[in-house]
Amino acid sequence: MPKCGEIIKNMLLGLAGTVVMICLAVSLTVWFRPLYYFDIDYLDIPQSSGVSAELCRLNYDALIDYNVPGGSTKLMFPTMPMSESGRKHFEEVKDIFLAMQWVAVLGLAVFGIYLLRDAVRTGKMREAAAFHAAHTLRLRYRWMLWAVWLAAGIGGIVLLAVIIDWENAFTLMHKIFFDNDDWLFNPQTDPIITMLPDTFFMHCGFLTIGLTILFCAGLQHRNKLRCSGILRDNKTYMKKADTQVSNLSTGYQPFYYEGNITVRCFRNIDKSTFRSNVHSCSTALCAGAKRIPRKIHHHTFKSS
Repeated sequence: MPKCGEIIKNMLLGLAGTVVMICLAVSLTVWFRPLYYFDIDYLDIPQSSGVSAELCRLNYDALIDYNVPGGSTKLMFPTMPMSESGRKHFEEVKDIFLAMQWVAVLGLAVFGIYLLRDAVRTGKMREAAAFHAAHTLRLRYRWMLWAVWLAAGIGGIVLLAVIIDWENAFTLMHKIFFDNDDWLFNPQTDPIITMLPDTFFMHCGFLTIGLTILFCAGLQHRNKLRCSGILRDNKTYMKKADTQVSNLSTGYQPFYYEGNITVRCFRNIDKSTFRSNVHSCSTALCAGAKRIPRKIHHHTFKSS
């Protein structure tokens, strides 16, 4: 693939990875009910809302059950009334949350299959490609860096906005996602809002940003481990190659290279020729060749 095409591919994969990480962070925040249970006492919600802690948990559970796949199809609070505008807003919120949860689940499945397939493919050619693999895999997994940079950048901007002016950030978020004012609840007709103070939503924002940054760190760590592992293989197999050449004292002997490459090393072959031709084989494999080209396969090693 041309260099420009590879860059575009990595950018698109990075953007998709960013979307999946953010959607996963939001989904985990929605599913993490203990955060609200903690805030019931921490924010003293029963005192500010006039609703007992037990009823707060009961009504909150009904709200979360409505916003998860396979949950309630109709929202009904056990002990509270709800206006039509409030019902409409919760329906819009549900559509957004369900979309994010499906994107997170399906995205993880797709990326998991992609990485597993690539790991199997890389494992088959790993030894044969050891001399060239480090650079190639850096390019192949550059999309991970794009995902990390994008997600970390978005998370950092949101975090700054939340810290500097939470109220305006909260309002702006609603104006971006909703094209109406149904999110402005009246406590008289929608008392549920008294159980959901702004500070609780701020805590949800902090949790989402924290999870996103954690995913970025994990992805970056995985990328580094993969590259460092290939570099270790690079050194190991280079030493192995040097040992093979040094041991060629008489006649010739077969030398098996993983990836269905069998070559014969002759007595007078020198290290530079050996390295150069193995590099040619690994280049072909890392470029995605299903097999070594005939020219390289039959003429890999020549006696000097």
